[in-house]
Amino acid sequence: MQIDGHTRLAAVVANPIKHSISPFIHNSAFEKTHVNGVYVAWEIPESDLAETVENIRRYNMFGINLSMPYKEAVIPFLDEISPAAQLIGAVNTVVNRDGHLIGHNTDGFGFFASLKDFSPRDAHLMILGAGGAAKAI
Repeated sequence: MQIDGHTRLAAVVANPIKHSISPFIHNSAFEKTHVNGVYVAWEIPESDLAETVENIRRYNMFGINLSMPYKEAVIPFLDEISPAAQLIGAVNTVVNRDGHLIGHNTDGFGFFASLKDFSPRDAHLMILGAGGAAKAI
């Protein structure tokens, strides 16, 4: 991993978040695709959410991923949200497009993409929990 004056930052923001393997996954992807970026985990109190979102612009970050409890609370701080995020009422990804912050929700897409080789016909299913991704399902 190269860190220099051109390195851009991305983060996963939640509370708690220290258990997350997202930094390992994203930094491995950055390295394999030769992206000059670093991905970190930020555990913030809710009172810091507005400033954290503003820092995406301030520091020209790639963006952030969000987990609980911030998937709904972040929406008022964004410039735009995708149709999927609007329908779901939650954002798990914020992308910085030249200072314009766009909220997306990839939870539903990711869940259903993981089921492409699974047929629920005649199956008994149970969803355990109603956390941040549940709204998208």
